[in-house]
Amino acid sequence: MAAKVKVDQIETVDGTGNITINNSVTMAANQTLPAASVTGTHTAFRSTGIDDNADALAITIDSAENVGIGTTSVANAASWGTVLQLGDSTSCAFSLKDTGGKQFDIGTSADSLYLAYDATSGAHRLSVTDTQVKIDTGDLIFGTAGKGVVLGATTNVDANTLDDYEEGTWTPSFGADNQGFTIGSTATNTGKYVKVGSLVHFSLYINLQSSTPNGYVYSISGLPFTHVSSHYSFFPVGGTYSGANANALHDKGQWRAEEAGTTLKFFVASDNDVKNGNEVWSGSNTEYSIYVSGSYTVAF
Repeated sequence: MAAKVKVDQIETVDGTGNITINNSVTMAANQTLPAASVTGTHTAFRSTGIDDNADALAITIDSAENVGIGTTSVANAASWGTVLQLGDSTSCAFSLKDTGGKQFDIGTSADSLYLAYDATSGAHRLSVTDTQVKIDTGDLIFGTAGKGVVLGATTNVDANTLDDYEEGTWTPSFGADNQGFTIGSTATNTGKYVKVGSLVHFSLYINLQSSTPNGYVYSISGLPFTHVSSHYSFFPVGGTYSGANANALHDKGQWRAEEAGTTLKFFVASDNDVKNGNEVWSGSNTEYSIYVSGSYTVAF
């Protein structure tokens, strides 16, 4: 049976280099202690960087080297390589805080996971449950362009990926006399659009005053995105005029979005042709108001 040395307390190191131990046992200088193990519960333990003055078990490292803080049983049901588990109650959190007072927390409560930045505000930024992922504040922003959200599919399929959304304003234009009118003045020309993927929905309003129709094709330019090149799109005519001598074609035509372009032209289906300003209107009216809305596709 190997010899054992029981040490109650190390008191001093005397001037000869010997270590004096309780019960008048002296260990000579340069004598090596055999390997020893310490078991049992130790109170008021302290070493460099670690201070345990609690009255309960704080950290557990199991035989698989999983680490538990605030728990004696580390759960590893998913068979991760190594697990760091915080607590085993209904709620716990892992907190990072910088010297400027900014704080980022990862926490659980009632079977939900919460992510919070600057948690002193009390607002969760992201929450995850077994049924949903919810962004509580802020927006979802991709780090690079061209990314999207897959809808209606369980794999990354381009046909099911929504990767573009935009809304804004645009300026419809009769900006030259070769668009069906000799322009006196343009009192108003405004437009709005919403683009979802390859589909563009637009609206426009133009008010012309002291202007005269001419022999050029009646058209409006400036659509916010280039129309797809494989087909036309058609939209009903909307508008009013103030004055006399309006040609009946004004009420019979359609606006046609040109292939691979950003222009609308006035089109009469019965003639299968676009029309000029004189054909649509006749005479010089005092005011023309033009309204158009519709949807068209762009290249995708």
